[in-house]
Amino acid sequence: MAMPSVLLCNGCTPWQRLLFTASLLACWHFSTSTAQVTIESVPPQVVEGENVLFLVHNLPENLIASVWFRGLKITENVIAIYDLKQDFSAPGPIHSGRETVYRNGSLLLRNVTMKDTGRYTLRTINRHGDIVSTTIMNLHVHKHVMQPFLEISDATVAVEKSVSLICISPHDDNSFHWLFNNQSLQLTDRMTLTVTKRVLRIDPVRIEDAGDYQCEVSNPVSSKTSLPVRLAVVKG
Repeated sequence: MAMPSVLLCNGCTPWQRLLFTASLLACWHFSTSTAQVTIESVPPQVVEGENVLFLVHNLPENLIASVWFRGLKITENVIAIYDLKQDFSAPGPIHSGRETVYRNGSLLLRNVTMKDTGRYTLRTINRHGDIVSTTIMNLHVHKHVMQPFLEISDATVAVEKSVSLICISPHDDNSFHWLFNNQSLQLTDRMTLTVTKRVLRIDPVRIEDAGDYQCEVSNPVSSKTSLPVRLAVVKG
């Protein structure tokens, strides 16, 4: 196969040459290079509204272009291409105006949203038109958690009866933790948690169960604790 490099699109504008390159990436053959390109997320945990840099390490030498695209297939998913020979970058069809590709292959994504969560792929091409490397980066964008609300089935319960406490939070994929009198709750054989840990049930209730209960919701970037709910236990 003839070399389909960005230089072979005679009469094309720089962007047309790069788009031509991108359209042919899927059918190019791979180089036998053993280059191990790695990508580091800076920061490691990304919060909605902040910036993230996909910092590229061990970029091979003698490259002609670096291409970033969403997902695993390049067709119409190009974010941007950096032409190392011409020393400029050009936006792709899905460029949102928030992305910048640098000469070292790194990609800056500004003001990230939840929709930016997904797979990103960096592909590098050498001067012979071979694909040197294809590296995938998975991005998960987190939201700052909101304070949960704790609901109790009955604030005053007689001994030997049961009570349920429900941690209400709009977040489905976060961790739930329970506190009793400002300490981590030590579960007894009378206490059960649902699979999601949102609901705590005590059955039967004992005098020593009286006190303040709270639930904490957390994800990798933040945590919030509910206001305390007091359980009173009376003798039946």
